[in-house]
Amino acid sequence: MKTLVRPLQTARLQLHALCQDDAPALFKLFRDAEAMPYWHTLPHQTVEDTRAAIEAMLRPPRACWWTVRTDASRETIGFLGFLGFGTIPGFGYAIHAAHRSRGYAIEAARAALDFGFRQLDLDRVELWIHEANMPSRRVAESLRFARRGCFRQIYPRERESRETLVYGSTCSQWLDLNASENDRVPIHQDSVPLFYGVEPVLEVADVATAVQFYREQLGFTVEFVFGDPVSHAGVFRGEWSTQGLRLQLTQREQATGAPSGSLYLLVAPRLDMLYEEYRRKNVPIVKELALWPWGRREFTIRDPDGHLLRFGEPA
Repeated sequence: MKTLVRPLQTARLQLHALCQDDAPALFKLFRDAEAMPYWHTLPHQTVEDTRAAIEAMLRPPRACWWTVRTDASRETIGFLGFLGFGTIPGFGYAIHAAHRSRGYAIEAARAALDFGFRQLDLDRVELWIHEANMPSRRVAESLRFARRGCFRQIYPRERESRETLVYGSTCSQWLDLNASENDRVPIHQDSVPLFYGVEPVLEVADVATAVQFYREQLGFTVEFVFGDPVSHAGVFRGEWSTQGLRLQLTQREQATGAPSGSLYLLVAPRLDMLYEEYRRKNVPIVKELALWPWGRREFTIRDPDGHLLRFGEPA
């Protein structure tokens, strides 16, 4: 069932449901390389490219997109809306370069986000923003979205993957920040996120030996060890305490039985450097570095207890 997109009005703008008839007006935006430097398509060459893009944007059942028009001239100056796919609702916006620095993106986004939280019953919304897209980051911060983390993506105009910053707001946070002092919305305990991440626990034959391998061979930092002799440990490798890979190593209760499955470690952008480092250290490499059909460059190593670790980056 398609989401009903209602027209919205702000002090200076009109938001109307995006449709194929908007392609000629939005082509001016999509074809301008300077206006769309961080979008996930190359600049459009024809209006048909824009029609195809609009069709793709409207395809997900939960998609909800508006065109942005000025109230005074009725000129179409951009678009924004909810992507309609993914685990967590995503939101995007783009304003033509000639109309930036006037607060239009913030004004339109406030109206659309309020509609999403109040009328579409969204419990949270994320913004994914290219690390170099400072104007979009300022919009996110003006909307009082909080920085939630980052991950790596390949963008069409760049050869290497870049960080995509994730900003987010929950419904209760949005309503509370946008309510009057006498109409604050309490943040109930059941609205607090319950899951922040996952730390794989590997059962190993000898924890001390495993810690030595992960520290000396794979370059991890030892965060903690427990027991005498050591029966449990934690190791970490990453740039920041909130971003990286954490593993727990625990004593295997039974000496028999080989481990199954593997761990996938996203490394970009220095996968080649890591691969050569592990080769020099004679780390057991099960699969050589190669490009795979699913769009990743990967290699696989085996630790002393037989666990497979797959290292990869976007290709």
